[in-house]
Amino acid sequence: MVPIRFRLIRILDRVTYDGWAWLDGYQVNRSGQAIARREIYVQPANLRKLTDAPSPAFRPQPTPRFP
Repeated sequence: MVPIRFRLIRILDRVTYDGWAWLDGYQVNRSGQAIARREIYVQPANLRKLTDAPSPAFRPQPTPRFP
């Protein structure tokens, strides 16, 4: 298995086996940009939360200044 970075949107309310869950979210690249929408079936006990997960790039537009 190859690990992926995943940004969770929600936990889906589907019937599963005990200890499993359906997650809805985005697969993200190393810079934090979404590259694919995914629904994944996982054992939450085996997931790792990234503490240094990058946030998507956001560049606010400068406020125009008038003389």
